[in-house]
Amino acid sequence: MKKTEKGPLFFFCTFDYINSYLPNSGISRYTILSYSMALTLFRKFAYSELKISCVDLKFSQCTREFLYSFMKWLEEKRGNCPSSRNLRLAEIKAYVEYAADIDISLIPILNEVMTVRPCQTESSIRETLSANNMEIIVRSTPNTKKGYRDKTIILFQYETACRISEVLSVTVNDLFLDAEVPFVKLHGKGKKERIVPLPDNMVYCLRNYLDTFHEGNNVQANTLFYSVRGGVFCKLDVRTVQLFLQKYADKARKIDNTIPQNVYTHMLRRSKATELYRSGMSLELVSGILGHEQIETTRVYAKASVEMMKSAIEKTSLKDYSDEKPEWLGKEDLLAKYFGI
Repeated sequence: MKKTEKGPLFFFCTFDYINSYLPNSGISRYTILSYSMALTLFRKFAYSELKISCVDLKFSQCTREFLYSFMKWLEEKRGNCPSSRNLRLAEIKAYVEYAADIDISLIPILNEVMTVRPCQTESSIRETLSANNMEIIVRSTPNTKKGYRDKTIILFQYETACRISEVLSVTVNDLFLDAEVPFVKLHGKGKKERIVPLPDNMVYCLRNYLDTFHEGNNVQANTLFYSVRGGVFCKLDVRTVQLFLQKYADKARKIDNTIPQNVYTHMLRRSKATELYRSGMSLELVSGILGHEQIETTRVYAKASVEMMKSAIEKTSLKDYSDEKPEWLGKEDLLAKYFGI
């Protein structure tokens, strides 16, 4: 490709995109890091494979062929699996869409970029935790102050089916435990709020937690779940929760070997959503609890279990004829005639 291409530089708005637009969109810093990495890989591909510097790469060079070559490079040179390559493609598309919103002359480029097809991926069954699995994991937390905090966090994410980022953003003021129907106000993606009812066991657990960790409102932080480091109140990070969740899951697996080897925070959200659907809750209600904008996003949880299928079959099956005797029994002459003897 020549360096004499005309038009805006591909990275002309990258700084604002990463440092202003994405943070103000309400997405997590981990997602922002992922978008940033996609653009970094795109730059490395252009320079290492095509010898095009970031100060020379133009949007006009971002063709279908260019993107397909980028996807191939991710596979062959970096060993990325199909789902990882699709994620990078989606992130590049999102950036081009942002740039086209700033400069309408890029709309033809955007239209071409959007026609790039993602890699085909094999659909796999995502592991979930049963209610029994969860009970054993929760019982694996130690009977200490820190153990009770960990237990409350695990229960809270499971019972509300929310994202771990939402769990760690909840404040004491977001809890409405004295309402006629107790609930929590969650702050989701895009700064959108939603209300999720709290079951009685969760309300009881939260009251005890507040008495222990927020007694007398003397806590310096309003954040519901926190840690204290060197006398300073700090917001918990996702990695901390992931580490102690896996630790308790490993301990619980010695009692129940059906618990998956790799237990992570999002599995709790998926497990609860699956249980809600299997218990008979409509997909629309499950979608509302999860905070999905479109119900199609929720359909991943709408896979029927063996029990659901058996129950449906039983309800629609014909009556049991096992007690009825065949009409031909005792009619030896008729049977003999049938056989021609």
